[in-house]
Amino acid sequence: MINQLSSQLPRSAGQELGLTSSGSARPDSERATTATTSVASTNAPVGQERSGDVTTADQRVAGSEATTNLASERAQEQAELVQVRELAQRDREVKAHERAHAAIGGEHTSAPSYTYQKGPDGRLYAVDGEVRIDTSPVANDPQATLEKAETIMRAALSVSEPSDADRRVAAEARSMAAEARAEIAKANQEAELARAEEATQAREDEQSSTDQTEQAKENTQQSDQLRQENKRRTQESLEAFNERLNAINETMRQVNQRLIDAGVAEKLFPEGSVIDRNV
Repeated sequence: MINQLSSQLPRSAGQELGLTSSGSARPDSERATTATTSVASTNAPVGQERSGDVTTADQRVAGSEATTNLASERAQEQAELVQVRELAQRDREVKAHERAHAAIGGEHTSAPSYTYQKGPDGRLYAVDGEVRIDTSPVANDPQATLEKAETIMRAALSVSEPSDADRRVAAEARSMAAEARAEIAKANQEAELARAEEATQAREDEQSSTDQTEQAKENTQQSDQLRQENKRRTQESLEAFNERLNAINETMRQVNQRLIDAGVAEKLFPEGSVIDRNV
């Protein structure tokens, strides 16, 4: 959006800069006035003109007219001098006003443009001016939009007497700044939520990894315990088997001994015998 910063500075009540009721200025060559030196005689007979010089009364009238014209010219000259001073003052104020807008607005403002008025001295004086300023937000960049809005506000209100147009531009910039701050706050909140979610996910992943490590350790311990238990049981089974085998052997020995004692059977391996069998 393009707006205008204007130098609508206050003027005197009921007065426009430039020419007043006297109209346009007249050149000096036109300011000289010559009194009429030839008048008709009031005492001449009807139809007959009086010849000769102008009477003393007529000279006084002519001199009075010349004096009046000279006073009028001097008043006109004084009024024109006042107008020139006012126009020069207005010119300085307008240009200073618009240059301040452009200097502070920087890249967001155009060069000043002026409306000129021709003064009684023939020169052109700036009586109004404006600076065009871009008040559109920066696309997809609320931080840049905020900085731009703050620059526009400074450019609009930095002059000594802001115009109505200046105040309107500043109001639009304040609104744009408020929207940019809201977008920045929203983006910060979303970023904070994202960081919180990432932290939560990282903790969960770490816990999961820890749990997996603990589970693997526990599984290893359980496997070791199971192997130890199986080994113990196998050992116990082997010992039990050996005990039973020993018991059986002892029983057979006792039975064999009783048979031998009873003369029913001979020793399986008598004393002094040599075992020479192929198995």
